[in-house]
Amino acid sequence: RRKLSLADNPFLTDHVIGGRAVLPTVCAVSWMVGACEGLYPGYQFHRVDDYRVLKGVVFDQELADAHILDITTKPSCDPDQVVLETMIWSQRDDGVPRYHYRAQVTLRRVTSDDVGSGPSPTIHRVTPPDYGLYQDGTLFHGERLQGIEAILNIDESGLTMRASLPPLSWGDQGQFPVGTFNPYLVDVHLQSLLVWARRYVGHGGLPLRIEQGVQYRAMPFGAPMLTTMRVRSRSNQALVADVEMRDSRDAVCMVVRGAEITLSPRLNTLFLQNQLEPSHAGLGL
Repeated sequence: RRKLSLADNPFLTDHVIGGRAVLPTVCAVSWMVGACEGLYPGYQFHRVDDYRVLKGVVFDQELADAHILDITTKPSCDPDQVVLETMIWSQRDDGVPRYHYRAQVTLRRVTSDDVGSGPSPTIHRVTPPDYGLYQDGTLFHGERLQGIEAILNIDESGLTMRASLPPLSWGDQGQFPVGTFNPYLVDVHLQSLLVWARRYVGHGGLPLRIEQGVQYRAMPFGAPMLTTMRVRSRSNQALVADVEMRDSRDAVCMVVRGAEITLSPRLNTLFLQNQLEPSHAGLGL
């Protein structure tokens, strides 16, 4: 159970759409993963399946007093993994539950092979981000979430880009601290869908679902990485794609399959309104 607020999560001022802070969908995954790992010491995050955004959390006057994470362990015949169903929800003023995010999280037992395989020391980025993408309305993300350094190639089938992200302080991370899963880095790599959609469809997009995300190794702040996004299907209303993230040694760190965003021309205007409106800037203070 968490009482979410802007004051407790400074990074949210860099994730504003239409003048209102919106919880990054990867932060919902981070909460799910961290809570599941807390229930099963000796196990760590491996995979998320059938992740869905039911109603995103917006930091406006309708923000609930508390958000609840329900976790149910599923039966498993494999002693080396634990599968859990998760749901984040809140309660409306009239008592009706409002469901926000759901997913199936799989943990695997930590083995001797995993010892010492954590993230390498943080590298402070020296290559600046591609500011054009963050200023022309293609992307709405503020400074702390600006990690795309260069689009190396882009065509009808997808794109390849270089990305990294300087470390966020613990204070900036707030209620969503980095653990086994780094939501801020994953957010940067999933920005590839928005870049491609704006170029080839002309619309901005918001996340709907992820078929599956598999993490093979942790990703440190500041380290250079290569992102490959491949389009599965597209229309004027939606884009579905697969995203692969590799480190400087060409090792696969994470693969996201079936990432789907909903597209709308209305979002082009809202993406440009990426500063908190005065009426919302003090929310939760």
